[in-house]
Amino acid sequence: MSYRQTTEIKSGWRQHWIYVLWTALASASFAVTAWFARTTLSAAQVAAVQHIFGLSLSDTLGILRALQEVTSVLSGFMLNRTFEVIEWTLVSRDGGIRALSFLTLSPTTSLFGVVGVGFGLRGRITDRLWAIFR
Repeated sequence: MSYRQTTEIKSGWRQHWIYVLWTALASASFAVTAWFARTTLSAAQVAAVQHIFGLSLSDTLGILRALQEVTSVLSGFMLNRTFEVIEWTLVSRDGGIRALSFLTLSPTTSLFGVVGVGFGLRGRITDRLWAIFR
């Protein structure tokens, strides 16, 4: 492995370490949610959990619902970030997506921008099709 390849790998790791951290948090949140659901809602342990923690069934369901929401938000955040990395990878490579197609597919482009690309006279037919399909 050359020095350049090693440097690219290290810089890639530095750039994406936050994604690894968010993935670990989402996985930990899922594990805690699964453990809590299994522990508190199994038929044999409901009475023991209610006695030890002093939680009623409605409290247990409320906590479980909150844990589900945290897991859902973290998973959605990670999915969004993954698609963002894929999008920028497709744009930045040689022969990648054209600028108008990228702007059309970008969630930050307003409705007027998409309509302008879709029904405008500039750009290729593929750029306009992306806008029309969106």
